[in-house]
Amino acid sequence: MGNLGLVSVKKSFAYVITLSIVCILISGHMSSALAADKHKFPDAHEHQISGNTYTDKTFNFQVTLPNTNWIIKPTKEGIGDALQIAMLERKGYDGFATNINVSKYYQESLEKFAGIGTYNPKKAKYTYVAGKPAFVASKMMTSGNFELQSIVYKFVNSGLGYIFSIAYLSQWSDDEKLQMEIDELLNSFTLLSGEDKKGESQISVGEKIGKEKLDHVAVLVMVDLRSDKHSEKTTVLTNELQNMLTKTGKFECLDRRNIDKTLGEQAFQQSGMISGDSAVKLGKLFGAKYLISSNLGQIGETSVIYIQVTEVESGKIIKTASSRCTRCNDDMLFNTISNLVSKLIF
Repeated sequence: MGNLGLVSVKKSFAYVITLSIVCILISGHMSSALAADKHKFPDAHEHQISGNTYTDKTFNFQVTLPNTNWIIKPTKEGIGDALQIAMLERKGYDGFATNINVSKYYQESLEKFAGIGTYNPKKAKYTYVAGKPAFVASKMMTSGNFELQSIVYKFVNSGLGYIFSIAYLSQWSDDEKLQMEIDELLNSFTLLSGEDKKGESQISVGEKIGKEKLDHVAVLVMVDLRSDKHSEKTTVLTNELQNMLTKTGKFECLDRRNIDKTLGEQAFQQSGMISGDSAVKLGKLFGAKYLISSNLGQIGETSVIYIQVTEVESGKIIKTASSRCTRCNDDMLFNTISNLVSKLIF
């Protein structure tokens, strides 16, 4: 597992970036990081390509290429502890290499999986990918005469674990066009509905939102994770979020002035995402059926906004979405809000 997603760079490469998406089915009966038995893959690998979108029905994910300069090629080739299921290329960059891999081994948890490989989980920071909490770690690597920037994202969802491993020549770190395409690629990653180990359906992306209108929705002010408080910027972004949600016709939002007043009277200090228990309590205070909470985080020059929709009655999270933006100004953050609203309703 330690070698998953590592980049092999030939001297002729002018530019290299590798993206590995490793899907690991989590087992609850393991005593070590790697299980003794390998995962038994189905004989058929069910996938589909439609335009720039690749859908993997076997491992329940979808990724959309940023533009027509990207090419995706389904494969089925064993590479060490992984099975390569697709390769992506980027026109105009000699030697470009991107792989999508599936691990052959079960993993017990994200925490243990994070400890496997050459990235130190203690030095990792936290962000969101596909609307799920994720850790991100980076380091510099060398291959021959080349210096590479290597970045790894890891997260889990309903028994599946994923890893994005990105590496490129350090001199391309300031290539704004490329960085924006990387953001688009990560933002496009979507988790599809599937079945858990009991054969029960998981919450489908857009299953509840988009098919029916949600009424009595309370939109809480976005939290800035750098201060763990609200800020003028997050308040403005929240106003934009509620405005755009209302315009879709899929959300009937409560007056936020009453929500803010109630929170002040109750001396409630919101910090990050709302737990199930807190959602039930707050929903009763507001007379809300659904709560939408969000936060704004930043890692280096990348801003990440995460949104969570919680059903008050059950306390269950029914939808999440996240979007990232590198070197973005305030106008670009507004565009990120638009992207997130689209993810919530489709």
